[in-house]
Amino acid sequence: MRIVLDTNILYAALRSPQGTSRVILELVVGQKLTMVLTPALFLEYEERLIGDPALHALALTDQDLINVLDELAALSMRIRIDIRWRSVSVDPDDDEDHIPQGFDRHLLERRIAREAALHTNR
Repeated sequence: MRIVLDTNILYAALRSPQGTSRVILELVVGQKLTMVLTPALFLEYEERLIGDPALHALALTDQDLINVLDELAALSMRIRIDIRWRSVSVDPDDDEDHIPQGFDRHLLERRIAREAALHTNR
């Protein structure tokens, strides 16, 4: 099964050795699930995890986190999405794109492209 992990799932899996997020991460590392990864999602992982004080407090160094991300990248199915999707604006006077509250655009694009199941803990 192919999956896309929202950044908060990966973050929760690194913070706690218990729970569904950790189980999902272990299934990816054990190659029971195939993680689908895009450049945008990988950059989001880096931005959110590297330098995070809460992860540092758990004795995870930035190098540890880079190693985790490198391993996930090596195990993942890497894709590039060329689809441009513009959702309906909540405010007709607003020129910005809007997506349903609680969703990340890159995750929504993956789901639309039907490359993987969408996994988020929201």
